[in-house]
This record gives sequence, C-alpha cells and structure tokens, in this order.
Amino acid sequence: MIIRFDHLTYVCNSVHLEETLSKFANTGYKEQFREEGIPNITPKKPFLRFTNETHSLFFMEKENAIPIEVISYELTSQEEQVADYKQDGYSFSYYTQDVESLSTLFESVGFKRVDEITYNAKGVLDKNDTVIIINKSDNPSPYLDNEGFTCPTLFVDSYLKTKSKIEENGFICTDASPIVINGRDLKIFFVVGRHKEVLELISNK
Repeated sequence: MIIRFDHLTYVCNSVHLEETLSKFANTGYKEQFREEGIPNITPKKPFLRFTNETHSLFFMEKENAIPIEVISYELTSQEEQVADYKQDGYSFSYYTQDVESLSTLFESVGFKRVDEITYNAKGVLDKNDTVIIINKSDNPSPYLDNEGFTCPTLFVDSYLKTKSKIEENGFICTDASPIVINGRDLKIFFVVGRHKEVLELISNK
C-alpha cells in the first residue's frame, strides 16, 4: 500500500550542483535538509551507468508542488530524460517504450488508473492527488545517474508485502537495503519494469 508519494528525483553533476539548487530555489523551492557522501546501496548499483560510490542529497519542497530530491554525482550521463516536471502542481510526465507494460507496473505498485495513459499515485497520507501521465518515447534513459528527472519515489507500508505483489505480476523487485537518511532508519528498494524503468520505494519495515 502506498503511504505517500515522497518525491521526484532530479540528478545533476556535482560541477553544476550550486547552479541546480539555485534553479529550483528561483522557482520557490526551499531546501529542507541535505546529506553528503552517502554510499550508493547495493540494490541501486545496477541502475547506475557509472561507478559512483557515493552521492549527495538535497531535499527540497515548495507549496502546491511535488517535493524534489536533488542528487549529485561525480559522474553523470546526458541522455533522454525518463520524466518531465514543470516544478509546479501535482502532475508530471513519464516516458517509456511500452505504455501497456508500464501501465501494468503502475497498477502493481498501487497506482489508480484514471484513463489509458493517466495514473493517480496518491498515498493514504497524501492531501493531494499526484498524477502521472505516461508518454511513449523511443529511448528514455533508465539510469539513475542520468541528468534531469529520473525516478518517482514512493513510501510504502511494507517491503515484503510490496515485493510479493510486484513479483506476482511478473516484475522484478530488488532486495531492500537499510540506510539512515535525515536521522531516520529506512529500507530502500527498487521495482524494475520490462524496459528497465525504475521506481524507488521506501519503507520503515
């Protein structure tokens, strides 16, 4: 079960970090916390194009907008983005080679279908609907160190229950890795689509 839609991730190269943070600040986002030198957990490494051993995290929020987690890496790629968000409101676009397959994945995670290409990712604690619009694209990059918007991140009630449901529908769910972020003990894991689309999931049990 989705507890809440936690954030969208935005990736930048460490060389452009201050410029990136300023870009979001100029649209009204405010930094809530930061952590630097975080080790990249084992389940995440297959989804990195480069051998980035660590990353830095900057969590930003804005009124009436989706929270953004800016992640900076030493090495990044510049391929086609898998997601696009205008930094206002509660809807964004997600790109895939296979709309039907991604739709099945979204429903497996717990998103509610609105129509053939639109899904509601609202969690039980969310005050607002978070709407995802699926768009077909020939070659969106699935890598989590690709610059720009990458994966949506959800907070779910249970790793084991979520993993069971995902695998029942024929998708891959990675192992969960413990990590401490902003003083909180969390488990992070990833769900993988048939064309390597990646969703990040967080649980505390």
